[in-house]
Amino acid sequence: MQLSRLIGPELEQILRENPAAVRELLDEIHPADFADIVRELDDQRAGALLVELPPDFAAQVFEH
Repeated sequence: MQLSRLIGPELEQILRENPAAVRELLDEIHPADFADIVRELDDQRAGALLVELPPDFAAQVFEH
């Protein structure tokens, strides 16, 4: 099972309730896994997630 299916719903909840808290998860989620999550989100939610990421981490996500 993909990690994105396991943590995707929790991440979406965090985005709704406290988008800035996404940064706290960066030490726990590999950029490739974040990329999988972004691919499964609709465009609006994916954009909301990506703008909360530090530029260097977002660049790593885009590499995957």
